[in-house]
Amino acid sequence: MEIWLVRHGETDWNAQGRVQGWTDVPLNAEGRRQASLLAQCLKSISFEHIYASDLSRALDTARIVADAVGAPVTPLACLREHRFGQAEGLLRQESDRRFPNGAPDREPPEALRSRVTQCLQDIVSTPQVAFSSRPTAASFAPFSAGSDTVIRPSPTRASLVYTYMLMALTSWASMKRPI
Repeated sequence: MEIWLVRHGETDWNAQGRVQGWTDVPLNAEGRRQASLLAQCLKSISFEHIYASDLSRALDTARIVADAVGAPVTPLACLREHRFGQAEGLLRQESDRRFPNGAPDREPPEALRSRVTQCLQDIVSTPQVAFSSRPTAASFAPFSAGSDTVIRPSPTRASLVYTYMLMALTSWASMKRPI
């Protein structure tokens, strides 16, 4: 089984340097263009299923790719990125100034790790091969979901698949710039 972790396209808040977290900020025109470019790159690959965060930026990216590859999409709240609480909507510099140790109502890192680990275990319990998520939600690896599946972030952002059964976290670096 292969699981590909794919980052959503750009939003206005990405471009402005704002903390997003669980705030549902949609893709902007550039983000839709990025998702379309990704879809074109992946259209020759056979995916059985795509899972995405239920936030519109991830779900819309997944749907654009799904249209190109012919795979169904399932939205899952457990794939949401880290919840940053009161820091959401602030510019990153302002967030760092106001909350040097993180917003008091943010999701604790161990809760994020537990939530996403359980979600990945649930996904790999059925034979599926792809989903869209945020790198922040998946960057805690290595994650092992049994003897035949390993998900591990790659130190490189140059490719989608790092090696057989080792997954890379994808950025838009090869298409534009990191977000």
